[in-house]
Amino acid sequence: MTARSQSRRLSIVVSVATLVLVVAACTIELRNQEQISSSAAPAAEQADPLAAELARCRTVTLEQTEALAKCRQIWAERRRQFLKQKTAPTPTLTPTAVPNGNAAEVNSRKDESRVPQGGPSVSTGQGE
Repeated sequence: MTARSQSRRLSIVVSVATLVLVVAACTIELRNQEQISSSAAPAAEQADPLAAELARCRTVTLEQTEALAKCRQIWAERRRQFLKQKTAPTPTLTPTAVPNGNAAEVNSRKDESRVPQGGPSVSTGQGE
């Protein structure tokens, strides 16, 4: 064997050994992260009882009206906590709370107090 082939073989062995060490270090770190996150998750749920309910609300569909109403209350409470408001927000009119479920009826009652009076009319472009 020549010196060149020995140095080449040595560099390959060192490269493979370094690669094995890097993979082992990454594997150990990932296992530690999994253990930390799995042990922290139950503690977080115990500290915040809304967290479990919020997780359940992610799977609620529009057909589940009772569960959806409860989830809306939970979301409102979480929003109130996040914004650090002292009082509960006033309920807003949602399309599901509108009679016959027609949201257009709600939008048709606009406040026109800011609309200038006596100015030129605005064309809608349909008659032109």
